[in-house]
Amino acid sequence: MFTSNTEEKWYLFVDEYGLRGCVPFETTDLDSGEWTPSTDYRLPSSPRHGTVLPVTQAEYDRLLAAYPVTPTSVVDATVQGQKGYAVVTEATSKVVLPMQPGADLRHLAPDLVIGADATLDPPSGSRRDFRTPQPYTVTAADGTNRTWTVEAVVTRSPVLPGLTADPDVHFLDGQYWIYPTSDGYADWGGTYFKAYSSWDLVHWRDHGVILDLGTDVSWADKHAWAPAVVERGGRTTSTSARSSRSGSRWRTPPPVRSGMPWANPLCGRASWRGR
Repeated sequence: MFTSNTEEKWYLFVDEYGLRGCVPFETTDLDSGEWTPSTDYRLPSSPRHGTVLPVTQAEYDRLLAAYPVTPTSVVDATVQGQKGYAVVTEATSKVVLPMQPGADLRHLAPDLVIGADATLDPPSGSRRDFRTPQPYTVTAADGTNRTWTVEAVVTRSPVLPGLTADPDVHFLDGQYWIYPTSDGYADWGGTYFKAYSSWDLVHWRDHGVILDLGTDVSWADKHAWAPAVVERGGRTTSTSARSSRSGSRWRTPPPVRSGMPWANPLCGRASWRGR
């Protein structure tokens, strides 16, 4: 669940299990419980368990600027032992190579992708010691050049202990937060949600259970799935928690155990029949 950037409207993704995947609904009044299927939207085929992060125009412009746009840009980079895609930042002329745990950084030979008419020094595939970041110079056909810094960083994921799924990720009150499904139960029958916070996306603090269906709500007792968090006005945070019956929400900035669950479901079974 998330708010519109341009009008007083809320959106809710409902998972059509085994059918179309997530289908968007909308409302202008959360208290009414009335949701209308959205008509003007475009999603990938069979989307499941995604997170929508509203961005400002300035943030959107920075995202566009992150894609290579000049003759001296690095487009991509790959290397043996890499884990995930390279992070290429145009504004700072930097490439980060996420590496698997245990990777030997002393003798890496990354392949850097540049423009068709540009040259690279040292050449792509050169073996170098990446225990420290290494410089590369991209020279365009017109002679202009730019020095890029390429860094190899060992990633220690998964970042959360145990079995979790459906993470909802947010930046709230100066910290990163993850709200996942607690997984590993028969028939996906988890009964609680936990919250994790981090200052650096590396070290995560477990805030414990923030909602337990068995004790905190009266209308659901299992299938605690795919939580979603919404921030509004910089102070109030509302969390929507899916279960086998519907959703609940509570308020506290940011969502931790001190929040107060709502007594009634956000979207009841009688409103939208499903699995």
